Amino acid sequence: MPRRKRREQALDVQVDSLERELAGLRRSIDQVRYNLMPFRPHDEALGALVRQMIRTINVLRGRDPDYQRPHEGHMANGRPLS
Repeated sequence: MPRRKRREQALDVQVDSLERELAGLRRSIDQVRYNLMPFRPHDEALGALVRQMIRTINVLRGRDPDYQRPHEGHMANGRPLS
């Protein structure tokens, strides 16, 4: 069987696909968290999972793991608020 060349970083197409899948998973997690009691171990575990998913995408995109997209309010005309 021929060997496959391994890359240093994931392809953008692969990261885009993963990001879409994680967005769907995050919506499902949000629905579950809405129905559960807050501040319980299960709520903390789901919150940690969401934070880890965000960190993973940031690393795959080549950003700082703790990067957060700037808030763009509806009155900001597409500019980040600062």
